[in-house]
Amino acid sequence: MKNIIEICKDFGFEVPADKHADFLKAVAAEYKTNAEHGKVADKLAAATKRAETAEEALKGFEGIDPAKVTEQLAEANRKVKEAQEEAQRQIAERDTNDAIAALLSDVEFTSPAARRDVERQLREKGLKLDKGALLGGADALAAIQKAEPESFVTKAEANKARFTNPQSPTNPSKVLTPKEISHIKDHVERRKAWETYITNKGE
Repeated sequence: MKNIIEICKDFGFEVPADKHADFLKAVAAEYKTNAEHGKVADKLAAATKRAETAEEALKGFEGIDPAKVTEQLAEANRKVKEAQEEAQRQIAERDTNDAIAALLSDVEFTSPAARRDVERQLREKGLKLDKGALLGGADALAAIQKAEPESFVTKAEANKARFTNPQSPTNPSKVLTPKEISHIKDHVERRKAWETYITNKGE
């Protein structure tokens, strides 16, 4: 490829050698080569394409209120946070209930209502969990037992009820009368009912 000095020479005028640098500088300041012009044209085309793409994208946001979008995003984030907190609360509640059930597994109560009341008191203490157990749970239970002995059955009472008052096949909490026993058709159950009746009558 010929430079501008050689092209000028082909057309009958020659730039003096000592003027080459100044001549090239002057030409470069006013004119661009085809290659340079092509690069500029390519950049312009790419910029135009990007502008068209951006314009198309902006059309999708026509009629949208930025403030409303921000508000909706904040609301969505709030709901996600609430859902996460609720899930954590339910997991903690389940783990606490399991730990309370384990703590009371060997405790005898005078009634289901008494047990529920003790469970409530333990939950309200907000005891921390450590490997599935309530920290300080045993001490908290002992304090409740000391303050409300009427809610608990002693081991001696529990053993007496277990061995001297066998459960009736028809109603575990009731000792049948002779008339009720006579109506039991199964002879094995009827014999057990008589044994329960005799045992309790002897007391």
